[in-house]
Amino acid sequence: MKSIHHAREAKREDVFLATDEHFAGTNVNFRAFAALLVGGTYYTILHSRFNGGLFCGIELKTNEGQQEITRSISLILEMAFRQPGS
Repeated sequence: MKSIHHAREAKREDVFLATDEHFAGTNVNFRAFAALLVGGTYYTILHSRFNGGLFCGIELKTNEGQQEITRSISLILEMAFRQPGS
């Protein structure tokens, strides 16, 4: 797991360098956004896998539930990029 973690972090660094530049001088910390989105996604997947598919009223074992989560992640990212001063 540790080697996979380090490989993922290395691959993300290029994205973070670009977003660091984009959000420089703003109140948006894109790395923090990413951390919350990734951590929340991991937690949601693990929770639904071990405790049933329902999470916050969304059935994550269905395509519809998974698409709703994906749409919501996209919306959060769009909001970050539309944030005033970004």
